[in-house]
Amino acid sequence: MNSAAKVTLAIGGIVTIIGIIGFILGSSSFAEIKPIHENSRTGSVFVEDTENDAHIGFSFYVDGDRYVDSNGDGQWDHCEGVVIEIQDPPDSIGDPNFYFEIVDWGSQYYDECEAHPDNVRYDSPGKLKIGRACAGCYQGTFIFTSNTPVQVWDDEAAIEGIFQGIGAICLGGGGVCCGILILILGIVFALTLEDNKDFKDTKLIFDQDGRVISTGESITSGDYIAVSDNNISSDEIGKTPIENEKDGEIGENQEVSNESPSWFDVSEDES
Repeated sequence: MNSAAKVTLAIGGIVTIIGIIGFILGSSSFAEIKPIHENSRTGSVFVEDTENDAHIGFSFYVDGDRYVDSNGDGQWDHCEGVVIEIQDPPDSIGDPNFYFEIVDWGSQYYDECEAHPDNVRYDSPGKLKIGRACAGCYQGTFIFTSNTPVQVWDDEAAIEGIFQGIGAICLGGGGVCCGILILILGIVFALTLEDNKDFKDTKLIFDQDGRVISTGESITSGDYIAVSDNNISSDEIGKTPIENEKDGEIGENQEVSNESPSWFDVSEDES
């Protein structure tokens, strides 16, 4: 397989795995968003405000599946008769005590538990929002008491958890998509690019005197490699052209000297 294809497939696999892990962690983070009190009549609540910018508050819910005004008095039935008190609240920029509230957004606000079709909030299965407390509190601890079992949520922690989960899912999903695209590109490379493991071309780099100063791989003695218009033997690597020429002359002289001249051959008959 071509090395470019191998690298591309490896990168694609790593990115895909990281994306899957991020997606799983993001999804599991939603399961960690839980109320701090469940079906409690009293409890201690810690207000975390390390940046000293005031906490956004805590929401209270009671049992119920739907909003009903059975007696037609203009108030939701689940609010009637409920008494919740806050004891020893920390310092606050507003009123830290409990107050009835169903919705807290939009251009039109309703009076506490006013029975209006738009004054409805379904964000906790089997529970109906009844109000909030300690909005604007600074760091500290307070105690709540209620004449009916309530569920208590830390609104600030819940919102942060939701955004962190969404961010992790988006990043994880994006990582998976990118990883798959890179894997597809690697497969294309593997199918279209030639295998480069059989190529053994050697690149020689010469200095100004003709010496070989760099070579891609070892050269067997006697092998010749075409560089420009000259054939250079591996035995000649490291020698200048003048040195190679002198070696050639010496070799020729040795060949000549090995042959005895005809005039030196004196036979016994002539003696």
